[in-house]
Amino acid sequence: MRKIVLVLGMHRSATSLTTELLSSYGLYVGEKEDLCKPNQNNQRGYFENRSAVWLNNKILYEHGMHWADLSEDITKRMETKYTPEITVILQKMIDQAEDSQTLLLKDPRMCLVEPIWKEQIKQIGLEEHIVMVFRHPYEVAKSIEVRDHIDFSYSLKLWFYNNFSALCSMAECDTPILVLNHNNYFSAYEEQIDKIETFLNWSGSNNELNKIIDVSLRHNNVKEIQTEINARLKSMVLELYDYLIELSLMKQVVIRREKLMRLSGFLKEMMHFSYSEGNDDMPPTVFRGTLGKEKKHWCAYQLENNKKLLVSGFQQICEEQGVKELSVYGNGTLARALLPILDVSGIHIIAVYDKNPLDVGQSIHVCGIQETSLIDGMILNTAVNYGEQVKNELIAKSATCKVIDLYELLYAMLKGYKNII
Repeated sequence: MRKIVLVLGMHRSATSLTTELLSSYGLYVGEKEDLCKPNQNNQRGYFENRSAVWLNNKILYEHGMHWADLSEDITKRMETKYTPEITVILQKMIDQAEDSQTLLLKDPRMCLVEPIWKEQIKQIGLEEHIVMVFRHPYEVAKSIEVRDHIDFSYSLKLWFYNNFSALCSMAECDTPILVLNHNNYFSAYEEQIDKIETFLNWSGSNNELNKIIDVSLRHNNVKEIQTEINARLKSMVLELYDYLIELSLMKQVVIRREKLMRLSGFLKEMMHFSYSEGNDDMPPTVFRGTLGKEKKHWCAYQLENNKKLLVSGFQQICEEQGVKELSVYGNGTLARALLPILDVSGIHIIAVYDKNPLDVGQSIHVCGIQETSLIDGMILNTAVNYGEQVKNELIAKSATCKVIDLYELLYAMLKGYKNII
């Protein structure tokens, strides 16, 4: 039976490095044009199938989530309607790979959505194997704080949630599992490679390894991280980390049910309590920072699939907040999808600013606006993938304007917040 290896692991935990290593042993990760492109956050590449990432985002969005959200029971609510799309992705990989070549699929969102993939992998005649990689929670939280401007304490919760979800998925499997400690790539390199090669039943040499393990790309070493952490949150997170280390030392991984029950209790506690000193542990969807293009994709999906709800939300703003007119910044995909909803809601659009910050010669977002001076009142910022930077520039351009971020606004509407603005 043909094999497929799924790489599970929290974002910023060396899942890309692990996938690149596995592919160097001949596992088929996909054609170059099918993979997400490298960027400044991952210079060597993500080794993620773009179609799989898109589908996993869709699955999360349709369950009211984003990769940086928390949910106690998403796996219990998972639906099977995605099997045709999963089949298309897997079948394309089968058709492109060489005969009997092991397939390789990686996406950190798999920590949450693997149960949906599992059944279809079996139905299509593939034998699932799982490689899980974990990294010290402080290093991950710091990396996410730097990249996404998400609160450190909340990032620790995300680390816990994703790794715990992966363990729950693996506990339901009767499939071979390998658990890898990110730190061992740098402190116990030969032992780590031996574990991988044993798992793959590999014999021979691999000349690509020295090109892949690059110590200079390691950032946010736990020894260099200095931050205040709530004692209770710290103890829960480190207990899971210690358990992952325990699993990584096993030749045959066995996940204890009683341990999952205890960790489940921790997750419930995290869902209901704030451990942040700085900003009351607000969810990242109402944070000051950016989540990049995923914010834009999330907004586009919600605008398309929740029109009635959003119309009523904007009507609520009209009635309760007295907002009857506003300006829109960012005449792109989101603005075009938003305008009909605002029109039905009865909100008048004063002006639309359509300068794209990526246009040649426009290094400063708002300063590129030349058509008209900003109008006092409210500006709805649809350039959400630029986050707080755009908002601050809009405010600086006209201090009398109140700037609303579309991402935050939609999130508030979907969550049923009373005071949306």
